[in-house]
Parts: sequence; C-alpha cells; structure tokens
Amino acid sequence: MRPVLHQDFYTQFDKRFSVYRKIDRDGHRDLVLPVLKCVTDAGDGSQLDAPALPDRYSRIHLAESLEMLVEHGFIHFTEDADGNRTWLPASRLAKLWWRRSRLA
Repeated sequence: MRPVLHQDFYTQFDKRFSVYRKIDRDGHRDLVLPVLKCVTDAGDGSQLDAPALPDRYSRIHLAESLEMLVEHGFIHFTEDADGNRTWLPASRLAKLWWRRSRLA
C-alpha cells in the first residue's frame, strides 16, 4: 500500500510544480528551481538570508516564491525567537520527489 501512496504524492507534486512553469517560465527556472534546490540540498535547513537573485527579481519575488512552495507542500520553515527562518523540505516525500524529479 505504501508505494501506491508515495506515487500519489509524487503525482500531486508533479501537477503542482507544472503550474509554476505555466505561470512564469523564467521565474520557474531562475528563482523557484534554485530556491527549491537550496532548501532540499541543505542537510540542516537553509537560512536563505541573502541568496543571489537574478537582476529582474527582488526579495518580494523571493518571498512570493517561498510562500507558494509552502502552500503547495514542498517546503516549510521554523522560526526562532528573533524571527530568523530556517527552510526545510516539508516532508520526506517532498525531498524524495525532488531527487526523483531530477529538476536540478
């Protein structure tokens, strides 16, 4: 039963992620993919304090991308008492999906 459930999650992640390409292909390539790679590749989480952003994107674009990825179940964050966020994959399945997708 578990492999069937995992496949359902992978299918859901694939569908959700394909929407990003339809919204903004450049933003998907230049912002969403690098952010997701940074978060999923970081073992203990990523601070994302000052990632290098392409010239046409601002911190607002980054915040919107992070919010979208949180809403769709790809990533989540923890926040310390000072408001510093540590970004992590939302689940083990989200991290496995990322590796399996070979998007990076």
